[in-house]
Amino acid sequence: QIVEERTQRGRPIIATTQLTGERFAELFKSKERGQAIGRRLTESCYLVAFTPSAKTHIQEEIPLT
Repeated sequence: QIVEERTQRGRPIIATTQLTGERFAELFKSKERGQAIGRRLTESCYLVAFTPSAKTHIQEEIPLT
């Protein structure tokens, strides 16, 4: 519903995930719903893939307090 409303109104969506394709779809109660959401995101958004290299990958601990 959120994706549908924002795309119809021309509003931006920023979504991040470390998952791809089937693994993303499996997270939803219905795999078909997950596939539909993934399809809508890929059809209406620019996809930017980030692949960390050994030189640029920095791991930083952030306290949760």
